[in-house]
Amino acid sequence: MTSQSQGSQLDTLIQSFLETKQSQETARAYKREIRGLFDHMEQEITTLDSFLAVPYSIMCDEVSSYITAHKKTNPHTGRTTNPRSINRKLYALSAFFKYLQKKHGYPDNPARILEPVAVPRRSSTPSPTEHEVHQLLIHLQTYRMKGVIELRNTILLLLMFLLALRRSEAANLKWSDIDFKAKTLILIQKGGTEKRLPVPGLLINLLLDFQEVIKSPASTTEPKPEHVFRDLRNSKDRPISGATVYNIVKSIIDNLLPGSRLTPHSFRKAFIEQALDRKNDLVSIANATGHASIEMIKYYDTRDTIKNNAIHDVSEMMDW
Repeated sequence: MTSQSQGSQLDTLIQSFLETKQSQETARAYKREIRGLFDHMEQEITTLDSFLAVPYSIMCDEVSSYITAHKKTNPHTGRTTNPRSINRKLYALSAFFKYLQKKHGYPDNPARILEPVAVPRRSSTPSPTEHEVHQLLIHLQTYRMKGVIELRNTILLLLMFLLALRRSEAANLKWSDIDFKAKTLILIQKGGTEKRLPVPGLLINLLLDFQEVIKSPASTTEPKPEHVFRDLRNSKDRPISGATVYNIVKSIIDNLLPGSRLTPHSFRKAFIEQALDRKNDLVSIANATGHASIEMIKYYDTRDTIKNNAIHDVSEMMDW
């Protein structure tokens, strides 16, 4: 068997594992970690035979070395500062080796020897203040009028804030996902599950305006674009990447709020905190964000624990 065909077998093995994942985002992330492990290993892994020939004990060492190499620690406390990133790598590799155990009789799961890193009980993602949110919304009112790209970027950012969308959810939105009459949209979220969301009338109108602006000249051969957010500088109908979403949002934020540490994910977190401030219950917030557990809503609630404290309400019973 040639090296090329063996390499193809290795690619086929990885692909067969990725096809068990419903979410494309998860599949891409898992592929990145599997390839990352192979690239990290001292022994070059280019073929199926070279992979299967690695002794189990050595594979345990390689997995441990790969995870350790990506850990970031606080030099003063020794605590891991990127626990979620480390755990994602560990879960991806563990899932891959579990698949090998079931389908190909692999001896054991080398990722099982490592314990997940403890994750802080509250998110470290910075969130904008209510004043900063208002600044941004006022800015977008004039920014969107500058041109078609600015209109696209405005809609993108508003979707991420008002609908609490993840980067990948916004980037992969299709026109067919939007029901303009019912003012709703359907998304395939993280994990491959479907969620249906109401869309505020303001956003519906902006989407209709955007659809009209980018409408292609009448043609019997040119299909209508499928994706809402695509590179408007070329005719290819494919969605912008998550990295492009990040750069678009960061550019807007950095121009308006220089020195800010805000990221696209900050606006998903801001949605949760603003909803809590407006006395929305945890279930209705989870209906918007798509979180399977209300514990994740609590994780993203990093509001002032002195200001947001039940003691203020209970103490009003004292009418002395």
